[in-house]
Amino acid sequence: GTNIGIYRGINVNTGINISDDQWHITDVSWNSSDGATALWLDGNESFSTTFQTGTFITPNGSLAIGGEQDAIDGGYAQNQAHSGDFAEIIVYNLSLNKAQRIIVSNYLAAKYNLTLSSNDYYAYETTHSHQVAGIGRVDYANIHSVAQSGGILKISNPSDLNDGEFLLFGHDNASIGTWSTTETPADSVKRLSREWRFSETGDVGNLILSLDTTLLPALPDGHKGYDLMIDADGDFTTGTVVIPLTYNGSEYNTSAININNGDYVCIGTNSPKVQFNLISSSASESAGTASIEVTLSSLLTTDVDVTFSITGGTATEGAGNDFTISASPLTIPAGSLSGNITVNINDDALIETEETVILDLTLVSANAALGSGTTHTFTISDNDNNGFTGPGGVGDKNINSLWLRANDLTGVDGNPVVTWPDTSQNQNDAVNLSVGREPHFYTSQINGHPVVRFDNTNSEYLGNNLS
Repeated sequence: GTNIGIYRGINVNTGINISDDQWHITDVSWNSSDGATALWLDGNESFSTTFQTGTFITPNGSLAIGGEQDAIDGGYAQNQAHSGDFAEIIVYNLSLNKAQRIIVSNYLAAKYNLTLSSNDYYAYETTHSHQVAGIGRVDYANIHSVAQSGGILKISNPSDLNDGEFLLFGHDNASIGTWSTTETPADSVKRLSREWRFSETGDVGNLILSLDTTLLPALPDGHKGYDLMIDADGDFTTGTVVIPLTYNGSEYNTSAININNGDYVCIGTNSPKVQFNLISSSASESAGTASIEVTLSSLLTTDVDVTFSITGGTATEGAGNDFTISASPLTIPAGSLSGNITVNINDDALIETEETVILDLTLVSANAALGSGTTHTFTISDNDNNGFTGPGGVGDKNINSLWLRANDLTGVDGNPVVTWPDTSQNQNDAVNLSVGREPHFYTSQINGHPVVRFDNTNSEYLGNNLS
């Protein structure tokens, strides 16, 4: 075989050879601004150099997969064609930092049951290999602090993320379609079967767990709101910590909590209660508004007025400051089980630490009584990040230009691949540009996952106008 070369007008020989009939995770980047060039192999930075500083990739070009073009979608040569399999191709339109590269490598290694040569920070790929995501820090300049797994569970705002510390999590691919009382700490609790497991290196401190319910089934009758259940041994019948979640207008959040290495997490729901629905919640400045829910245990035929006040916190109230808030008292209408205190958040341009608003329920009208949860801490978080919905919880459609997964294709072994759909939401599908030179689909080639196979003897390739 030959070494991997990086070509930008001139060719740089990396000295890295992967022609060994083994699966590899290969990550290559080049920056126009400073010429910084790197090749990561199986989780390790194996080559770096500086070249072609200040040059640019020609716009309106064509991306070729499996073939090397000497002109825009032209000049393909059989002796320059790729012969081998791709399971997943990811393109970002900015250079990831080292922490992000490591996290994406761990996502791929867990999914495809591959071994990383270094920087392996996820220990549960044999049981919880699906949609691994995570946060971590290499140093002050290489950090990733918010990540979401499978469009459902997100972690953010670590309080003590230091150099060399990572927290990754993946799930077991169990069903999220049905609520059940199987393996729950009480009969009143229902849960979804899917479980996430957390792998922690170092101690990232407390963090916020968030739940996006878009993909979840409707709540059971008589249940309101969501809980996260945390357990050390995976048996949620005993020793389980149940943490109610607060809705912020777009997702449900915990307060700042600690997750230990090896912890299991699943999603539950409980019957409504009289009090603040949750003792804490948070929202980004970009959310605009957040709702803090107050609940009643049963329906009433008359309105309930709930008096509340701001009793502490570090955020400043008032127009032009950090937030404004709806007037007290809150009225829960007759026939309703809840009402919301609305916080309007000022999305300023300042880089800030977290700021808090502490609210107390102080009085209710005569037809109701205060419950135990009368204090709520609302946290306003700064909103600078590079996205968290992409591969391994890194990036989003704004920076993740291309994401091709063989999993998104269906068929039987040997089916030609005419269109390989782009999962990045940017519609950069890889398509057949030459009839009869399509690669082919094969199932169960790497850890139960399919691949797209390119045959260099037929000069097979797919293309796109991505540049």
